[in-house]
Amino acid sequence: MADFYAARSGTIPPLPWTNFAPPLSYLLSTPHDVYIASGGGRASGSRPAIGPGIDPALGRQGLQRLIDGRPAFDHLPSVRAKRVHGIWTGLITNLPLNILYIAQAAKWLHPEQCVDLDPAAMLDRINRDFAAFPIEGPLWASI
Repeated sequence: MADFYAARSGTIPPLPWTNFAPPLSYLLSTPHDVYIASGGGRASGSRPAIGPGIDPALGRQGLQRLIDGRPAFDHLPSVRAKRVHGIWTGLITNLPLNILYIAQAAKWLHPEQCVDLDPAAMLDRINRDFAAFPIEGPLWASI
């Protein structure tokens, strides 16, 4: 755990941009086959509303707003191929739930190799066997 906090304290070189989201110029110059956005319950602007207890339609609408609201996004291979996804930020920032983020991202990035992965079943198992209170899904969305 100490290594995790040491990494967050600045010993790892910073991103080449000023905030967590890469700028459009970076996305256009280094296009990828899949685009994964993060979102949360307090999502605003271009971030999708994705998280426990949130209507999945709001997450999909937020992803569409993200694409429609950014110039040139329609030129990205991931958008043209309809491989745009969003995931609850809590799965990224809450270490015990990282396995759900990894499983869902793996399915999106490598669908043929990860056919048998079932992140929804994993969430059900976490809720049944480990969680003090259930985490309502879905915690991800796609358009």
